[in-house]
Amino acid sequence: MIRKIEAETKGLEEFCQRDVFGCRIFGYISAYGYGNDIVEVYLQYMDEEITAALCKIDGVISLTCSESTDFTELSSFLTALTFELLQAKTVYTEKLGFKQKSHGHILEFVSCPETQKDENVVKVSPFEADDIYKILKRVDFANLPEREIWLADTVHRMNKNTARACAYMYEGAKAATAMVLFDTPKAVLMGAIATLPEYRGKGLAALLVKTVACREKQAGKTVYLLCIAGGIVGFYEKLGFKEIEDWTLVGMDRV
Repeated sequence: MIRKIEAETKGLEEFCQRDVFGCRIFGYISAYGYGNDIVEVYLQYMDEEITAALCKIDGVISLTCSESTDFTELSSFLTALTFELLQAKTVYTEKLGFKQKSHGHILEFVSCPETQKDENVVKVSPFEADDIYKILKRVDFANLPEREIWLADTVHRMNKNTARACAYMYEGAKAATAMVLFDTPKAVLMGAIATLPEYRGKGLAALLVKTVACREKQAGKTVYLLCIAGGIVGFYEKLGFKEIEDWTLVGMDRV
């Protein structure tokens, strides 16, 4: 049975701790709450135990499952619900029967290298979020939403302390950026990592990523990062990340 969730639900936070997409789901819930028109949350149950959780925002679904998920029911439900894109671990999307749009790797930060505090790494306030967007726009960041949409969501989540942004200051300018996109009690998802072209080759993004990832790991949280296939996995591995699984993005077309 699949139900739409309109209020805080027992066991959901714990269920969402199982993977990076659960982190994203609970991050959205923490920022927007339940029973609104922005984020739709659905849970699949078997014998009153949660077996799958998904959230839908702006037509995009994030999904986390368990070994007890009924994928036949879930696939039929998703077809009826309709969506533009759905992202989950590849082992789950393969059981849903939808065509792949893209795929990549799930990385986890496993070792914190020794880093010295760098005063050039600064926290970015919600009022400065547009500076981050401008960096991402300059570097043609993949799948970047329109400015107004990105700012409305990002600033809201920053104000709710479920997202954070940092920048590396170089000669008085924000030269590179990295974000905690979703922050939950047990895990964070990092992203929006970019360096302006004129400042590349100086190791600024590496310093930023190590600083943010180490800070979160030392706080006792699992640190995730999503990397597209063919991307710079090797770069992140040198910073202390390890590839743990694959993710897949699908559309509604059937295989």
